[in-house]
Amino acid sequence: MTWATAIEQENDYFQVLHSTDGVKFAEIASVEGAGTTEFQTDYYHYDFDPLPGINYYRLAQYVFDGSSELLPIIAVEYTPFSQPLEVNMYPNPAEYWELALDIKTENLAQNIELIISDLSGRMVHSEQITPTALQFNYRPQLANIQRGAYLVRLTQADQIIVVKRLIIK
Repeated sequence: MTWATAIEQENDYFQVLHSTDGVKFAEIASVEGAGTTEFQTDYYHYDFDPLPGINYYRLAQYVFDGSSELLPIIAVEYTPFSQPLEVNMYPNPAEYWELALDIKTENLAQNIELIISDLSGRMVHSEQITPTALQFNYRPQLANIQRGAYLVRLTQADQIIVVKRLIIK
């Protein structure tokens, strides 16, 4: 699930809510807000355990005074599928300059999008990877990544296919 804010004013955090019936929602994550900013902020949360069929999601946005606003419900149909994309990421932990991805794909016609987010859900890096063969090695350009823990997400054909945890030392 990705979302963005154009500006923020005293935004404390977002609650990510999940439902199987579109009526009863439960919190599955909390994503830290940017506070006050006049710049677009991109957010991300990956549901590691969706149920087959339709899953309903909504956000609750909280400001520092404790008040909140419920945002509209979205429905996402999840169909388990075979992995058309396989990724081996190494070393992990890694220095920013040594991270490598061994990628195996069944689809040479579409680019692979690499997105790295911090654990609060903020996107810190994004790039497009053009497959050069059915199996190839790729080294992302991560010079601006700080030390810390991250989630690495790879998508192809608008489907989240691989999510891995990464430590930059």
